[in-house]
Amino acid sequence: MNDLANTNNNNRVPSYLAEYPWGAVSNNLIGSIGLEKTVELILARGGSRLSIPNNSAGTIIENIIGADAARELCRDFCGERFDIPKETPAVATWLYMERSMSQEKIARLVGRSRRSVQLYLNRDFSKSQQTNAVFKLEGSRK
Repeated sequence: MNDLANTNNNNRVPSYLAEYPWGAVSNNLIGSIGLEKTVELILARGGSRLSIPNNSAGTIIENIIGADAARELCRDFCGERFDIPKETPAVATWLYMERSMSQEKIARLVGRSRRSVQLYLNRDFSKSQQTNAVFKLEGSRK
């Protein structure tokens, strides 16, 4: 997940994502490991069940989110199992806003069409921002 590196790990959801109905699992993960690491985990394991071990050393979780975040997750949820949600519209919006990724790249990461990603992004902006956002999205070519 090199595309997601180099961001501050905070446990708050940005205001542009506040309207999403984040599920309990996502909220728990965000509270434990932060939004960026939660997005990494969703991209890697979204749609599957994940068991949280007692010790994170050498686990797939450690490979996905790093040693420090994996230790935090194990400390907070040792022995629990989560059905990791996809949260596709929220993740697509986060990748666009925080990583300035193109619609095409986001579509590949989230397993959706470019058009679906464009619809997610267009829906996410308020009416006052929508005209500028649509123009920017349609002109985006990274």
